[in-house]
Amino acid sequence: MKKTTITGLLVAALLGLIIVFYVFRQETVSVGKYQVLYYKNRSDTAPQSLPQDLNSLKQISGLIRITWQEQVEPHMFQEYCYLPGRGIEKSRIIRTK
Repeated sequence: MKKTTITGLLVAALLGLIIVFYVFRQETVSVGKYQVLYYKNRSDTAPQSLPQDLNSLKQISGLIRITWQEQVEPHMFQEYCYLPGRGIEKSRIIRTK
């Protein structure tokens, strides 16, 4: 009895993990200067046909975040991050020298 219960629990746990990994599969694509992270199974747009402007990228279904960098000095970049529900935030400064 114990052996079948343990086997059943292991099978159920394995099926649960497979479902979770399938539903929450993420993909990162580069679109122009933007890095777009989204849930692949929740988006109906192919990565090749994603728009290249920020306002259109914000409308992607299953969007997790959009990041990009802008140069603020000759050897310094400011990284920005857009999160749905939170807006645009400065995330870090990158020095290249």
